[in-house]
Amino acid sequence: MSHIKYTTMNWIALTNANQLEEINSLASTTPVLIFKHSTRCGISRMALKSFEREFDLEETEISLFFLGLAES
Repeated sequence: MSHIKYTTMNWIALTNANQLEEINSLASTTPVLIFKHSTRCGISRMALKSFEREFDLEETEISLFFLGLAES
């Protein structure tokens, strides 16, 4: 899985449906978050910034997946 840096956090790029099986398996032992973000939506950008500002878990405590929509 490739890691991406859209903002200040190390997100794992969700790029294909096969990853969902891996995520489901991972979720049995580790908390998982999938953030759906539209690069063309101001509300989505605001929510992402707010989430990252308030996020206070260590990267070892949770797996962060990023589903980027409408990227060009």
